[in-house]
Amino acid sequence: KIHYAYVTKITVNLGAIGQLAFEVPNKVLDEINWVPGESEEVEIGFDKDLGDTENWDIVLQGEVYLKKEEDRKIIASMGGLQVALTSEKLYRDFSVGDKVFLKVKRLS
Repeated sequence: KIHYAYVTKITVNLGAIGQLAFEVPNKVLDEINWVPGESEEVEIGFDKDLGDTENWDIVLQGEVYLKKEEDRKIIASMGGLQVALTSEKLYRDFSVGDKVFLKVKRLS
């Protein structure tokens, strides 16, 4: 029997940088006892280097598989979970095939 994970899509406004939307399995949210709210503050890391992961609540590794020039959107798959970064500022920093890491930390 195949079980499909339920996921929550979280969208974060990054101010002048742009917007990041990502999927997280509900099981992961349950494990860290987090129900994301609309006014909740989070810190986001979206990088090619893993760096230190000790103080992050969620860390995902994936690969950029699509860039949409018209939207300035970078789309990555994190083990099948979608991450979409829309950013005029960061669009050129990533290429299809790049390994990327998404790190999320709750601040409130």
